[in-house]
Amino acid sequence: MRCTNFPVRMLLLAMMLFLAACGFQPLYAKHGAEYDARSRFLSSVAVAPIDGRAGQILTAKLEDMLGTPEGAAALPYELRVKMVKKQQPVAIEKDRQIARYNDVFEGNYQLIERASGKTVDDGLLRSIGSYNVVDSDFATYEAEKDAFERAASEMAEALRLRLVAYAMRAFPE
Repeated sequence: MRCTNFPVRMLLLAMMLFLAACGFQPLYAKHGAEYDARSRFLSSVAVAPIDGRAGQILTAKLEDMLGTPEGAAALPYELRVKMVKKQQPVAIEKDRQIARYNDVFEGNYQLIERASGKTVDDGLLRSIGSYNVVDSDFATYEAEKDAFERAASEMAEALRLRLVAYAMRAFPE
């Protein structure tokens, strides 16, 4: 579909010029040496084992997202995460039966430079997975498991984005 309206074209051109002038830079843009340094940084982060089933899932997802190679013990950075899972009832029916739960995952993370032992980045992340309680125990179990895995995936993506943000600060253009 072609845009033949002159004012629309001018508006689009003005928006592109504005974005270029304000220093906008796409997160995943591939621009030479700084991109290479950032992408190498992500694959240089070893993920320390995280306690519990949620931790196992989170560790596996992080290693996949970061591209952590085998033999992670020799990598220059280590990501440590402490997770806490809280289950909160959010919908209670008239007969006092719980109809919906929120599984709240909170993770404190630290990015440690192994050579110096210094914490170079840290923070708190939160992810929520919700599920309904139904008459079938098996269906409720599967819904809980699915919510659990979705929350772990969200937390892994949030951690990866925090690491990318750190890499952009640590390896500027």
